[in-house]
Amino acid sequence: MTKLYRKIFTTLAVIFISLPVNLVASSPLIITHSSSMPPLAFTNDDGQPAGLLIDFWKEWAQNSGTEIVFKLQPWKESVNAVITGKADINAGMYYSFARSEKMLYGDYIYHMQGGLFASDDFVGMHSLDGRENCGVIKGDYAKTFMTEQHPFTPLILFNSAWDMFQAAAEGRLRLFAADYPVAIYQMNKLGIADRFKCIKILYTRNLHPTVSKSNKDLVNKINQNMAAIPSKKKEAILSRWLDIDSEGNSLGRYAIGFAGLTLLIMLLLHRTQVKIVLETIKKRLIPGN
Repeated sequence: MTKLYRKIFTTLAVIFISLPVNLVASSPLIITHSSSMPPLAFTNDDGQPAGLLIDFWKEWAQNSGTEIVFKLQPWKESVNAVITGKADINAGMYYSFARSEKMLYGDYIYHMQGGLFASDDFVGMHSLDGRENCGVIKGDYAKTFMTEQHPFTPLILFNSAWDMFQAAAEGRLRLFAADYPVAIYQMNKLGIADRFKCIKILYTRNLHPTVSKSNKDLVNKINQNMAAIPSKKKEAILSRWLDIDSEGNSLGRYAIGFAGLTLLIMLLLHRTQVKIVLETIKKRLIPGN
């Protein structure tokens, strides 16, 4: 009887020990990032996750056969979610020593530049002499960079990228520091790309996925399957989101092309009248003809 109880106990123990492992393995990985950092990651007008990093991780999930769900939220909360275990992966962030003590970093996804942008009426002036306020986004690396490298420049802190670029569009901000692709995307969307210029590249840094300190196996899985994504796929994603030609600019090019084609057709249809006009102009400009 005792042997029977031992067998039953052993069988139940094996079941209960293995059950959590199976549940963890089969449950989707939660990937988090900012809900308002286009074109990297944001919640679109339909309430769905969108952006460059979202597309990267969808490709990664398909390549690795992993089920994932996205949880986009304010940036600081997305960082803390990984540290506290409420999310499995932060889709991408810059390296810092302080963060590395709390999280593990995967191989970088791609590198990104940050720039100093100024309005047209401010270009050429001494932008970082401490007399002009510079806009930065709370929790963004640009804020850390400006604090460390330009401590005498007064900073205006904004809660989100949208808030900062809206202030720029309304003329309330003449100088700001931001990640280059974020700035280009937001300015194109607001129609102010022709009013601001990047006057200085501030930094170039790599963007890495992060996981909790206790999840080393997940880092290895991320690295292996991210590296396996074909280069053409990666290039297509980057081009889709980092193309600085906005839809408006594309439409402008089409409009110019259409206008040129229309002019050519008009010239062909009315070539006789055009020839008479050109002869008249020639006589007026060249005396004696």
